[in-house]
Amino acid sequence: MQYDLHCHTTASDGRLSPNELADAVEALSLDLFALTDHDTIDGYLELKASGRLSAAKQWVSGIELSCVALKQTIHIVGLDFDETHPTFIQALKEQAQRRLQRGEVISQRLIKAGLPDVYSRALEFSGSAESLGRPHFARALVEVEACKSEQHAFDKWLGNGKIGDVKLMWPELSEVVSWINDAGGVAVLAHPLRYKMTFSKLRQLIEQFDKAGGEGIEVVGQQAAPDKLKHLVRTVKSHGLAASGGSDFHDPKWHWAPLGKVNALPEELTPIWSRFKRTVVEINP
Repeated sequence: MQYDLHCHTTASDGRLSPNELADAVEALSLDLFALTDHDTIDGYLELKASGRLSAAKQWVSGIELSCVALKQTIHIVGLDFDETHPTFIQALKEQAQRRLQRGEVISQRLIKAGLPDVYSRALEFSGSAESLGRPHFARALVEVEACKSEQHAFDKWLGNGKIGDVKLMWPELSEVVSWINDAGGVAVLAHPLRYKMTFSKLRQLIEQFDKAGGEGIEVVGQQAAPDKLKHLVRTVKSHGLAASGGSDFHDPKWHWAPLGKVNALPEELTPIWSRFKRTVVEINP
């Protein structure tokens, strides 16, 4: 089963256009794929309208939604939902407005810290205020030589806990999970080991996600020590949650997150596609 259920395009903060990504997916002959741009399905709708969803044998709807839990920004991947559901459409409009306001606050904070005003350039990188994100500010800061690299920009200014990490504008985790569930989709907690939580706090997060109606956890596609992954797998299994995986592809130059290079799911866990309600995933023997 060749799959990738977490990827991005220029519709949010990726470097490839939706059509360029479809070309790459087709070249890899992936069996199952989901495009999960941040807080938007514009890229997915563009491909659907142009008939490019045939680039993968099976392509499900996807999105990565921002929310807050335990006073921290958390990402929830939605899969296999009805993109025409009224509640979901309204939620995306609200997320776009929040992202716009968040971008303005990030810009003000950076300027107050003595950095150049890069808002307009970050906006150019994003294409629209509704899709503006921290990676666009990182690219702009590198361009004006305020930072040595995008990673440096995140480490010093934009990463979790830094001045550019504006989180309180996002909705609560339970609300975001309900949007996905209402649209008939499956909610997945994205890259849980990247939040730099203690395992005690991570268990709290997973418990909160489970109680909210979440169904899956990304356990494949993140760089982590083997002991941490084993602990995560045990926690997922104890809650009866399904397992998902994805590259979190953004840029062909990011050698650590290549498109479609996702390991097999742990055999002891239930694959997330078994929870899909709208798509029956065919698995070749």
